[in-house]
Amino acid sequence: MMASTALIWTMIEILALLFSLYVMNVTSTLKLLDLLSYCGYKYIGSVNCMYFYFHVLTFKGNHFS
Repeated sequence: MMASTALIWTMIEILALLFSLYVMNVTSTLKLLDLLSYCGYKYIGSVNCMYFYFHVLTFKGNHFS
């Protein structure tokens, strides 16, 4: 998945959450940045795996391809 695709899917997810909150008439203090941080937690594992692969495994010469 490319970064632009992930960004578009995150925007679609935030719009779906905002629409759901509007349709269900939920009064909440959640703002756009709160929803963005809530939706962004799924990328933490991917970033950690990529960091481990690129900085730990390739640094020690253990490049697996």
